[in-house]
Amino acid sequence: TASPTTLAPTLPTVLSRLEEFSSESVQAWLEPVSPQTQAAMWLSSDPEAQTYSDQKLIQQYVLATLYYSTNGDNWKSSTSWLVEGSDECTWWGIGCNSDGGIRSIDLANDNLSGPLPPEIHLLSDTLEEAFLNANEISSSIPSSIGRLKSLKRLQLTGNRLTGILPSSLGEMTILRNFSVKNNQLIGTLPELGSLSLLRNFDVSKNGITGTIPSSLSGMASLVSLHLSDNMLEGTIPAAMSQLTALTTLSFKRNNIEGTMPQGLCFVDVLTADCVEEIVCEPSCCSSCCVDGGVCVQNTFPPTFPTTVQSTAEPTMEVTTPPSIQSTPVATFQPTLSATLDATIASTEADTLSPTTSASFSSCSASISTDRSCYEDGDDIVISFVNCDPTEYDWIGIYPLNSDLESLGQPLAELWACGDPFCSAAVDVGTATFYNARGVGSFRVYLLRNGDSSEGPYLAYGIGNEFEMSSSCA
Repeated sequence: TASPTTLAPTLPTVLSRLEEFSSESVQAWLEPVSPQTQAAMWLSSDPEAQTYSDQKLIQQYVLATLYYSTNGDNWKSSTSWLVEGSDECTWWGIGCNSDGGIRSIDLANDNLSGPLPPEIHLLSDTLEEAFLNANEISSSIPSSIGRLKSLKRLQLTGNRLTGILPSSLGEMTILRNFSVKNNQLIGTLPELGSLSLLRNFDVSKNGITGTIPSSLSGMASLVSLHLSDNMLEGTIPAAMSQLTALTTLSFKRNNIEGTMPQGLCFVDVLTADCVEEIVCEPSCCSSCCVDGGVCVQNTFPPTFPTTVQSTAEPTMEVTTPPSIQSTPVATFQPTLSATLDATIASTEADTLSPTTSASFSSCSASISTDRSCYEDGDDIVISFVNCDPTEYDWIGIYPLNSDLESLGQPLAELWACGDPFCSAAVDVGTATFYNARGVGSFRVYLLRNGDSSEGPYLAYGIGNEFEMSSSCA
């Protein structure tokens, strides 16, 4: 990895060109060791920098600023980054379009630490996806992020983000997936009703206060909305009943009171603090939670009873350190004819006390995905209700027509308790497979180890069929 060099003859030229596009960097350039200064010095050390197109100059400057700002020398992977004369499109985690513009940044679980630089907005013309989840990014979200007008997916789950959600998020009108789950954000929810294309919105496990704005009803394409584990108060706006595409909605563990609007009872998985604070009929909420405590089944008819045995043992290649328990990350490779390629990044499972027995019982369970079709980069949210849960339960995704005797070879798997290092039983929960990619037909299963950890394995609940497609109708 290259280090910043001493002042080079091309530095004034580089700074002059950059200033045309990045006026906010000027102040930072006055500090000799700022990430912006280090990035400009590194770039000016390249004798070819004066011949770079504006696009290439800006892209290398933005990425170099990100590298220095987040301690790039300590990343797990940084292949080709800051190699003199290299094409930034070949750098680890960077994807480009046919014109050489940066289309995606995927540095999830790569040990980034430090602030997210505001210069990221300079990629506004081309950047469509940014996956920075499961790191140690510790700044506020820069307000300049709202200038990323081409961004469709932004994944910041499991960092140490502070401050508020900037109001500029409402300017990202083609945004489809947004998650800042499990951070340290505070303040109120901004007005986001202009995000009519947004499908998944997750701000759970933060410190967000205030009331739920009625303007959320303008997010007409919303499929999953997670507001749980915050400090929201007031009542649930009746206007949210206009969100007719919703399949998953969670208000649990907040200070919300009142009555659940009947217009929301169509939501498949609806979770709230309806044990004490919110009045919700059993036919409406699928599970009810004690504020600050566990959740119990309200009504979710058990379906798909079956007992299918397999002899292979499931594996989980976890690379996230145990200290990041809320964002376990595992990767998997496709098998059979499927090409699903996702990253398991977090879960909202409700943890109960471990059971004393792992034996199989005669009751049945249910499990389902939040949608029947997903496009590249979508998050697959899986909800389950597990009767007589044990600490040996897990979730698996398989090709639709796979042999049920091979249940030990899933395309993706995640322990029901949500942490690859945990040992707890879960009766009601949700798990999210982030940034899924591929094409084909698949099915989700709720599974259980038998009396032996070496198998056989039991399909405790068989879920729905779902598709991965380049374009969902």
